[in-house]
Amino acid sequence: SKLSEHGNCSYLEPAMTGDYKKKVGIDPNMDVDEMDAWDQQERFSRWIYEFQKCIKCYGCRNICPVCFCNECSLEHPDLVETGILPTEVPIFHMVRSVHMAGRCIDCGLCEEACPVDIPLRFLYKTVNGIVKDMFDYEAGASQEQPPFSVLDEDITLEPKPLKAA
Repeated sequence: SKLSEHGNCSYLEPAMTGDYKKKVGIDPNMDVDEMDAWDQQERFSRWIYEFQKCIKCYGCRNICPVCFCNECSLEHPDLVETGILPTEVPIFHMVRSVHMAGRCIDCGLCEEACPVDIPLRFLYKTVNGIVKDMFDYEAGASQEQPPFSVLDEDITLEPKPLKAA
């Protein structure tokens, strides 16, 4: 498939992007490098256009195979106010994209679940590109390179104690 280095499914073929979205939003079929040619204000306004469509359904988070936190930062009232629509632009998606940095395996389920077609894979691909440049780490690319290997060779993680129910 054009979209996945390891996939071989015909449903991964990209859908065509409409002219209006290409003009004011983010075309999920373009290369991440193509966005770098835009100035900062254009990138910002195009992402705001995309984020304003969000209905905060949590579909992207709920379907994500690498989201497993017991306490989701997207439900923390100091970060993202719950029950408010439209969502706080761009806080909801910025919190999620930072959380996905170095984790997203580019499976595409978030975009499939999004009822308003926000190019979430493109967002997470952009953030993962930053992680790749800074730490030379690519999520899910190799079993030989676990996520915390970028910090030190001898990482030992202590589990946090479980909270009483």
